[in-house]
Amino acid sequence: MNSLHGAARRPAAPRLPPRRPAGARRPQPVLARSTARPPARTNSGHSANIPMRTLSPDPSAAGSPAGTGWSAGGAAAPAAAQQQPAVLARAPLPASRIAPAAAAEAAALVGARAAASGGAPFDAEPLPLDTDFKWARDSYSKTQRTADTWVFFLVFRSRLALLDQKWSYAGGFSEEKKAERARGLAKYLVASILDLGPTFIKVGQLSSTRSDLFPPAFVEELAKLQDRVPAFAADKAVAIIEKDLGRPIGELFASFERRPIAAASLGQVHRAVLRTGEEVVVKVQRPGLKQLFDIDLENLRLLAEQLDRGDENRDFKGIYQECAQVLYEEIDYINEGRNADRFRRNFRGEPWVRAPVVHWEFCSSRVLTLEYLPGIKISDKARLEAAGLDIDLVARRATEAYLIQILRHGFFHLAPQTPRAPKTAP
Repeated sequence: MNSLHGAARRPAAPRLPPRRPAGARRPQPVLARSTARPPARTNSGHSANIPMRTLSPDPSAAGSPAGTGWSAGGAAAPAAAQQQPAVLARAPLPASRIAPAAAAEAAALVGARAAASGGAPFDAEPLPLDTDFKWARDSYSKTQRTADTWVFFLVFRSRLALLDQKWSYAGGFSEEKKAERARGLAKYLVASILDLGPTFIKVGQLSSTRSDLFPPAFVEELAKLQDRVPAFAADKAVAIIEKDLGRPIGELFASFERRPIAAASLGQVHRAVLRTGEEVVVKVQRPGLKQLFDIDLENLRLLAEQLDRGDENRDFKGIYQECAQVLYEEIDYINEGRNADRFRRNFRGEPWVRAPVVHWEFCSSRVLTLEYLPGIKISDKARLEAAGLDIDLVARRATEAYLIQILRHGFFHLAPQTPRAPKTAP
C-alpha cells in the first residue's frame, strides 16, 4: 500500500531567489491609523506598543517561576506603569536552564498580553486536531484517496441536482423546504471538504469569498473553513522544523509554543520567541501535502475534462490548470516569504499599513518565520469598537490598500481574506 506521507528531503539553506511576477500569496496588511504618536521601537525593531513582559530580580531564587532567581513582572504593575513601553529583560542563565526559563517566560507573556488588551489570551480556545481524518493517517493510500474523492463528487452532484426537482420533496414542494434542504447540503459539503483535506479545504476557502457565485447558505457554511481548520500534531510540526532548519527546536528558539494559534488548509502557525527576544510566528506546512496535491489534482483534471464534454462554452480544464499552478506555488514558503518582503517594501511609505518582517535564517520551503503582529479581524465590529478604533476609517483603509495594490503596484493578494486592524486604540 502506498503511503502519502513519505519523508521529505532536507532542502538547502534558503536563498533569496529573483523576484517573481505579481499575484502570489502574502501575509495580510494591518489596516488602521492611529492618531497617537508611535512609541520608540525596542528589542531589535519589535514594536513597543505590543504588550511584552518584564523580568524583575526575585530575592528567592528557588521560588521564582523557572528557578532562575528572576520573576515575571508587569501583569500586576500599577496602571500608570503599564502605560509605559515594556521591555523584555533577560537573566544571565547557564545553557542548561535557558529552555525551562524561556518556556515559563513565554507562558507569562500570554497572560500579560491578555491583561493589556482586556481580553482572553490570543490562543485561549484550542484548535481541533486532524487525528480523526483519514487524509492525515500515514496508512492512507492513493487508491482509497481516489475512491473517497469520486464518491464525494457523485453524491454531491446528485443531491445538488435534486435541489430544484419539485417532485423530490415529500409532502409537496415549498420554498421553506428548499431552503432547509440547501442548508443541509451546505453542511454536508463542508463536512466532506474537511474529510477530504487540504486541497479541498483550500478550494472551499476561496469559494467562501464568492457570494456572487454561490447561494448564501453555502457561503455561510464555507466561511467556517477560514478559522476552524483542524491542526496537526505538534510533534510533526517540530520534526519538520528541525529537519528543514537542521537544529533542535531548543537551539533555534528561546521558547516555542507547541499548541498552534491558527491552522489553515496548507499549514499551521505557532508562536515563538527568538533568542534575541523578538516575538515571532512560525508557519509550518502540513506533512505529506505535495503527495495529496498530486493525487487530488489528477482527479480534478479528470473531473474538469468530463464537465467540459459536450459544451464548448465551458472551460473547466482551463480553471483547473490555473488553480493547479497557484496551489503548487503556495506550498513553496520561500516564494511566499519573498512576496511578503516585496509587499512590505511596496507599502514602506504608508504609515497605516504594517506587514511582518521575514526572518530568513529560520525559513525553508516548508517553514516560514515572521514577525508577530497581533490584530483584530476587521469583520469583528464589537472588538474594534472596544479597542477604540474608527470603523469607518478601517473600512476606507482596507479598500484603499487593495486599490493601491492593484492600480499602483500591480502586485496584489490573490486571496484577500479578512485582514486585521492593530489592537492599539487611536
